[in-house]
Amino acid sequence: MKCQNCNHVNKDGAKFCESCGSKLEVLSQEEFCGSCNYPNPSNFKFCKHCGAAKVASNAPRPIVASPHKSDDKKVAPKAREEIKSKPTKPEKKSTPWGLIIIGIVILAVAVFFFIGKSGKNKDVMDSSQVQAPTKGSGKDSQVVQITPSSVRIQAMPHIQSMLSAMQSNNQSSLDENIGLINDLAKPTGGNRKAARQFNDAGLVALKANNLDLAISSFKDAVNTDLTDQEAANNLGYAYYLTGDLDHAKGIIEYTLALAPQRTSAWTNYAVILFKQGSNESAINAYLIAYKYAKNQDRLVIFVEKQAQEDPDVQLHPFYSQVLTAISQHK
Repeated sequence: MKCQNCNHVNKDGAKFCESCGSKLEVLSQEEFCGSCNYPNPSNFKFCKHCGAAKVASNAPRPIVASPHKSDDKKVAPKAREEIKSKPTKPEKKSTPWGLIIIGIVILAVAVFFFIGKSGKNKDVMDSSQVQAPTKGSGKDSQVVQITPSSVRIQAMPHIQSMLSAMQSNNQSSLDENIGLINDLAKPTGGNRKAARQFNDAGLVALKANNLDLAISSFKDAVNTDLTDQEAANNLGYAYYLTGDLDHAKGIIEYTLALAPQRTSAWTNYAVILFKQGSNESAINAYLIAYKYAKNQDRLVIFVEKQAQEDPDVQLHPFYSQVLTAISQHK
């Protein structure tokens, strides 16, 4: 037995050291810490390594698996598979059929609205048709289709005659042609309230300088009520602002076929004619606008302002000519 004082090796069973006389202590059996597995004397209360309190157990030291790869090879394949954690399968969620059905319904409504709006937003002069009363009787009766285009074509000779009558200051000819235009068969009116809503939307878009939306809204208004002269006039003006003078001219002529004394339609028509090189007809158109204006003084003030401030400087000399012509026809 080894002396704890001088390290002298004594005989087994000795109680005192043969070299220094110190009392020999019998070492207790080692026990392993239950927390870190460090070897301690059997009478220890706290682990020398981690300080954990002793757990009453004399279990032999557990086998700790070696971290080396060479030892890992000794583990049976089946045991290795068990060590690996099995991935948990994601919980299968139920399909939200309610939301899918709602989405399908919304999509169907949107498609229906788009198709309906696309049909309504067709070209006013080419596609809109309303059945007119039957002409004649019996076998000779005929059903005539009235369109904005057909009304415009019938009104054009009278519109031209009005321009000529204005040139010669022939009031009776003006009155006669206005009457003939008013006597023409017109398309049947539609939903005026809905047309007004489309027209208002077009005016908002026009103010925001969104000409595409303005044209679309005004076209909806006219197609909703083919007799809405204000919406037709606004549509022609919107086309004019885009530079599409041909479309603008046709729509304004249809407006005059509906309302041959509408001042704003004649002023729009005058500017379009001037842009197309018909200077004399343009001035006569403006004179007709002045003749039938409810407030002639206000119109003159407007023309004076346009002669100075119109964004299109090419129109400044035209407005000056209009002022001169008005002063000569008073």
